[in-house]
Amino acid sequence: VWSKWPMKAVKDRIRKVMYKEHGRLIAQSVRKDSEEIISEIDDVFMHAREWRCVEEVVPGLAGYKSGLHTLSDGTQIVVRLSPKYVEARQGEWPTIKALIEGRLDLGEGEVDQVQYFHAWCKIAYESLMFGEPGSYKPGHAMVLAGPVGCGKSRLQTNVITGLLGGRHADPTPFLLKEDNFNGDTARAEHQMMEELLTSSWSAEARAALSEAIKRMVANTSHRMRLMKTDPRIVELFWRLSISLNNDPDKLRAFPMLTPDFRDKVVMLLVAKRPLPMPTKTAAEQKLFNDKVRSELPAYAYWLLNEFKLPEKMLVDEMGEDATRFGFASYQHPSLAAQLFDDSPAAQLLSLIDAAEFQSKVEGKCALWELTYPLNTSGRKQRGGEWVNLPNVWRGSAELLEELLTGELEGYTSNVAKAAKRLLNRTGAANMLGRLAADRIDRVCKGDTSQARGWIIAAPAAQAMTPQADE
Repeated sequence: VWSKWPMKAVKDRIRKVMYKEHGRLIAQSVRKDSEEIISEIDDVFMHAREWRCVEEVVPGLAGYKSGLHTLSDGTQIVVRLSPKYVEARQGEWPTIKALIEGRLDLGEGEVDQVQYFHAWCKIAYESLMFGEPGSYKPGHAMVLAGPVGCGKSRLQTNVITGLLGGRHADPTPFLLKEDNFNGDTARAEHQMMEELLTSSWSAEARAALSEAIKRMVANTSHRMRLMKTDPRIVELFWRLSISLNNDPDKLRAFPMLTPDFRDKVVMLLVAKRPLPMPTKTAAEQKLFNDKVRSELPAYAYWLLNEFKLPEKMLVDEMGEDATRFGFASYQHPSLAAQLFDDSPAAQLLSLIDAAEFQSKVEGKCALWELTYPLNTSGRKQRGGEWVNLPNVWRGSAELLEELLTGELEGYTSNVAKAAKRLLNRTGAANMLGRLAADRIDRVCKGDTSQARGWIIAAPAAQAMTPQADE
């Protein structure tokens, strides 16, 4: 710990060290019959001012040990306090194990969420213990969603905060740009949000929040602004966790899982089950906290030396390397579905399913019932007419927009007004790209050597691929 001392205490300390190391006291005043202008002790302070000057003294910085540090811009600062590192030590951790598995092991037929929690903690702990400012490995934002009283906050407070140095801060005001000063978040390794306390659930607000979260988890350098100081850029160790109520109305505050955001998020569904120890009274709560804290070294040892990341977690859905954040992202299907249902892409798919197109030639029909040339699924038979595939439409995003908005000559659309409102905000191509990632059973890219386009399958119909259609 570095602390601020009164001048007299510093002088006394220097004199004591001088006597112990060199056998004499350092002079506190100008000695008689000497050419000294200032005393020996003042000369020491003059030397310190010239050669040991620092730009700033901060209480703490996330991922920095106490002491003197040189930032990437050459600025020298003193960090007063270190995080409380958990030193890995072999042992048992039954309480932590029961706490994690009791909330995240959802039973047979479910994805093993416990592995994702352990993987997240392993990558974070290894990075904090063995990395250094400027080279810390980034990590996903961890989202824990479940009913009230299920233990989401206990996983955050008791396990994550304890494992990552014992310091946490709520970054909500800074992320939402409600406060320009972020000294509290700059010195906390664990950025912990309990519910999303936002005044707006608009698409614009959610998009802004997703951009802020992406910067927090992916960037190595962050802006720090303390009171009465100029902002500066520092390389911090941050891990972000968010606990949410999985009620649909509460979940709506979370950003939509767009392709450029979902790969930065691990989203786990938390079950409501009894805790491994009673916590009704203050004494019981203290016993529980102390027990978990005492098991953290053993949990850290297990993460470092025994837990291995499954191979399937090291690649994404496309088989590509996914180790930028240590392992591939994951979102529990029920949570992802709720977020998808509230997205513009989901609204587009609903409009497509509800759309009926009327014309003198074809009468009233659904999108996949249109014929060539408005639907290029299938192929032209040798010596005959074009025959479309059943329950499949193929065409360009521009043609789809014209059909849905009723702007294609000779055709009307029963969803024209709603389609115009939706497509004025976001183009069909962007939303189809989202659907191709989220609803591979319904939408995929359908480019050919002749034209670019999309393939859309009818509800409950088998999705087609460009290769199958050729």
